[in-house]
Amino acid sequence: GVLRGALQKALKIRRTLYLVIDEAHHFMHIRGGIAAAATFLDSLKCLAGDTGVRLVLVGTYQLLPLLQRSPHMLGRKIQVHFPRYRGDVRDDIIAFHEILAGYSRELRFSGSASLRDWSEFLYTGSYGCLGLLHAWIRVALRMAWIESNPSLKLKHF
Repeated sequence: GVLRGALQKALKIRRTLYLVIDEAHHFMHIRGGIAAAATFLDSLKCLAGDTGVRLVLVGTYQLLPLLQRSPHMLGRKIQVHFPRYRGDVRDDIIAFHEILAGYSRELRFSGSASLRDWSEFLYTGSYGCLGLLHAWIRVALRMAWIESNPSLKLKHF
């Protein structure tokens, strides 16, 4: 109760407009199962109502059944779906290449000038999902670091 009161006060004092909770699908791991998770979600909705903030939950498809179990969320939610980039849609391919170019500006390469040189491999391995691509790049960078290699190579993926 004390912590909730402090959080409410802080949100009001800071004039917070949005409370963004990433990886919200992890609510499903709350002890007590989906019923306890739904109760927690109802509590967040009440917090948002008491403070005037807009609650933004970001997560995977695992979050959807939970949202259906929360009476306070039914009819009050807007679901925004960010689909994967599709390899058969020209605009998606262009966008995926732009993302690879953006990452490439921050990296050094050996045997390549850009992640775009490996775009088909990276698209296939990430299923066109930006989150998976990001995680995969981080792992590849770790592999390069472990090898004391100053440049990223395809083998690091």
